[in-house]
Amino acid sequence: MARPPSVHRQSIAYGRLFKNLIRLLDASCSQSFYEVIPKGVQVWLPSEQRGLYPDLCIIAGEPLFHDGHAHKITNPCLVVEILPERTAIYDPTARTLNDRSQLFRHCRKIPYLQEYIFVHQQEVRIEQFHRQEENLWTLAVYEEINTVVELNLTDTRLPLMEVYNKVGAG
Repeated sequence: MARPPSVHRQSIAYGRLFKNLIRLLDASCSQSFYEVIPKGVQVWLPSEQRGLYPDLCIIAGEPLFHDGHAHKITNPCLVVEILPERTAIYDPTARTLNDRSQLFRHCRKIPYLQEYIFVHQQEVRIEQFHRQEENLWTLAVYEEINTVVELNLTDTRLPLMEVYNKVGAG
C-alpha cells in the first residue's frame, strides 16, 4: 500500500494566529490602497529566481506578477511569517540580523518590501523589521500582551491581545 504524500500540518494555535492576523489586517486595509494576500500566493524572489509562500503579505496597489504568472507576485510591501519555534530557516537567538532568517535575507532584496514581521506561536512575541534605507533595517520587538504593534506602512495597529486571542487555549 502506497503511503499518502506528506502533508504540512499546522497547529490550532497557528490557525488562530492566522485568523486573527487576517481579521486585523483586512479590517485596516480593505478600504485602502493596500490589499492583504493570504497564504497560497507565491512571493517571487528575483535574486534567487524562486518563490516562497509567506503566511500573509500586503501589496500596495495592483499586484505585479513575475512573467505574467498570476500566482507569483513581485510587489509585496509587507510580509508576515508565523513561527512555531526555532526552525532551519529561522533562529530567533542568532546574534546578527543576517543569521536570523534565510527567508528574510532573501526577501530584503525585494525592492517593494518595507516591513517584515515574525509572529511567534510558542510565546507572545512579535518582531517587526522596517526598512529605513535600501540596506538598513530596524527591529522592534514586542513581548508584552498589552502592547500594540503599529505598522509603519499602513495605519494598521495590531494589539497583541487580539493577535494572540485564544492562542493559549487548546
